[in-house]
Amino acid sequence: MMKYIITVVLAALLLPLSAYAEITTATYYARMFNGRRMANGKIYLPTKMVAASNRYRLGTKVKITNRRNGKSVIVTVSDRCKPGVCTIDLSPRAFKKIGRLRQGRLPVRVSRIRG
Repeated sequence: MMKYIITVVLAALLLPLSAYAEITTATYYARMFNGRRMANGKIYLPTKMVAASNRYRLGTKVKITNRRNGKSVIVTVSDRCKPGVCTIDLSPRAFKKIGRLRQGRLPVRVSRIRG
């Protein structure tokens, strides 16, 4: 019985990140937020690798993967979105790593980075 429990616990710990993934749409911060204070108390700069989300705790690192081209970026959740407006809002720098700003919205997979 103990061997079975240990096996189940190890399997749960070793699940791939995709098991925790969320399929959603990513947007990026508007210019009007430049220089404003984020929910974590720091000043928002569009050159930082940050994101706003109401689904993840502040300080959580997440991997954002563009579902169309497979490109990924890792960002830190540092701010909150207006409820009902977005799921994940990326800094322009992070958004450009996985797509073009003129696209405005991207279909993405969001995976929490454990650790």
